[in-house]
Amino acid sequence: MQQFLTSLLLLLPMLSQAQPVEMTFEHDAAGNMIRCYVVHLTQPKTDKPITPETIANADKPAAQTAAPEPVVVQHGEHTVRIYPNPTQGQLRVEVQGNGQPYTYRLLSMSGTSITQGQHDGSPLPLDLSSQPDGAYLLQLIWGDDRCTYKIIKN
Repeated sequence: MQQFLTSLLLLLPMLSQAQPVEMTFEHDAAGNMIRCYVVHLTQPKTDKPITPETIANADKPAAQTAAPEPVVVQHGEHTVRIYPNPTQGQLRVEVQGNGQPYTYRLLSMSGTSITQGQHDGSPLPLDLSSQPDGAYLLQLIWGDDRCTYKIIKN
């Protein structure tokens, strides 16, 4: 028991400094996971002093003056931009690369297909406004190559 408590005391400083992570997975054509990307998320540091006013306004959401940055992912020879994510209904997908057409599929988290089709590489608008709020999966497929992205609708 003493050894357990000693180990726990040694681990506490490391646990308090743990960084949140985000994981992204790639799957092959059969649906098997072939790659996992781990991204360490960090909080931006600020030099602003803490004042009674900042404490009083801590509960209030900050006004957003700019649209969120698009998600940009380099996947092989393709650069994929998805925005806005989270979305309130209208989603835009841009794929730059070799101009090869691709297949897209929008799925619910249970795997139910919502929409799918072939696309030529020009910007693809997707309308999720008739779907309930929640998480969705967007798959982009070029031949045997497949990328899956998590989309949030709120």
